[in-house]
Amino acid sequence: MIKNKRIKVMVTLLLSLIMMSFTSVAANVKFISKKITKNFHLISAQSASPRVSVINMGLVIGKDGLLLIDTYLPGSSEALLTKIREISNKPIKYVLNTHSHPDHSGGNKFFADQGAIVISQENARYGSLGGSYAQLRFKQNLNLDLGGEQIQAIHVVSHTYDDTIIYLKNSNVVFMGDNLTTQAFISIGERGLAGHLAVFDLAISLANKNTLVVPAHATLSKQGLSTLRKQDLYGYKKKHQLWMQRLVELYRQGLSIDDMSRDEQMISLTQDFHADGHKRNDREIDRYIKSRILIAIKSEFSTSHPLTEKELKPYIGHYRFDENTEIEVFQKQDKLYARQLDAYIVELIPTQGQNFLLKGYFFGRNDSKEMFYFDLDASGIATSLTPVLTENSMWGDNIKQVKMFKIE
Repeated sequence: MIKNKRIKVMVTLLLSLIMMSFTSVAANVKFISKKITKNFHLISAQSASPRVSVINMGLVIGKDGLLLIDTYLPGSSEALLTKIREISNKPIKYVLNTHSHPDHSGGNKFFADQGAIVISQENARYGSLGGSYAQLRFKQNLNLDLGGEQIQAIHVVSHTYDDTIIYLKNSNVVFMGDNLTTQAFISIGERGLAGHLAVFDLAISLANKNTLVVPAHATLSKQGLSTLRKQDLYGYKKKHQLWMQRLVELYRQGLSIDDMSRDEQMISLTQDFHADGHKRNDREIDRYIKSRILIAIKSEFSTSHPLTEKELKPYIGHYRFDENTEIEVFQKQDKLYARQLDAYIVELIPTQGQNFLLKGYFFGRNDSKEMFYFDLDASGIATSLTPVLTENSMWGDNIKQVKMFKIE
């Protein structure tokens, strides 16, 4: 809801600071690789900083060209290309993203300039960090025959609205994206625990006991690059369920986020997500638990007054503040969403009257009640919406309410 030039400047500055931080990490990265099958190499980026984990990518070698799974951060593409050329001199025909966050799609434009066709799920256009560059977008499923490798991309909504599970049929490899990490804990996202568990069920259905499961973020194990097997998916699914079960127990006791984060069982369950046995220090664990508890509370406990599809229909439409600022409100089954290009998708949670809370994972990073307020005409059709934000909103301090009018 970037409403005027001042707000656009603030958002641009915020995104610039994020990208600068990413770029500083990318400048110190080194790439390592491991041949898994004749058609597939695992490539991992390891920053010089011990606090930054391995980020896994993949290189698929086809008969006439290559497909790169994820492109890491902007600023690292030359080094990544050098590593690719150590493996194969075939042309890079495709780039396929697991999702649009910059540590997975930051090099898209670079490889497009090298001649690759960049592919992402269509919701990446509304990414909360500006989306990802792509030339080809798919809606639900995509199948590619690279000659020697069959590639299946399956859209899910979990960590983000554009998550893509990638299955390499011939090499028997599943890429989980940020839905699975082995050096951090619960990466629950836009669909809460239910969406997260659905991703694990999908991956389990694709895998057999020999399938190589690739987490997005990992640590270097004694054996080299960290990967998992199907049995590990059951284990991580259970870890997520136990973590959320404990959170629900504490939440129902009426405890504050600070009190929840100090719960010994919560700390133990959080530490258990580290596959290599690494334990975060007290300061790190406190910060991580608080952030994840807040995200989970927004996801799982949003107060809602459910509306029928018919009752949601009057809100659907395009709302405009000026020629450069437009929000689309749309309906999918019994849920209402708002989206803006290169900005966000957010679920709108019905409360009382014409108020809808914003439920986005990355959209709001505080515990405030940010919402859209709709004006209705005499026939009950929405004519305008007003974003109601707080002074602590991630979009900046002291944002004023600006009415946006529905257009035909």
